[in-house]
Amino acid sequence: WSFYVGVALPCIVGMILANVVAVIAKLKRPECMTLSIECCYQNAGIATSAAVNLFPNPAIKAQALAVPLFYGMVQATVVTLYCI
Repeated sequence: WSFYVGVALPCIVGMILANVVAVIAKLKRPECMTLSIECCYQNAGIATSAAVNLFPNPAIKAQALAVPLFYGMVQATVVTLYCI
């Protein structure tokens, strides 16, 4: 469970903190949403290619690939729910 919390937490906390800062800065709703999404959204493709190229051992490579894969799923879910 610590893997899932550790990977998902930066995405969720980043979204919340960016939204709080945007509201405090008195940005309009579309600007708040844009700022929050940009702070939450990270490029999982770059992380995936880094994981593939940095780890020669297949077992470690598989573990490393789990991070961007799960983070990508979390960010897609969080951004979708936030935009609804």
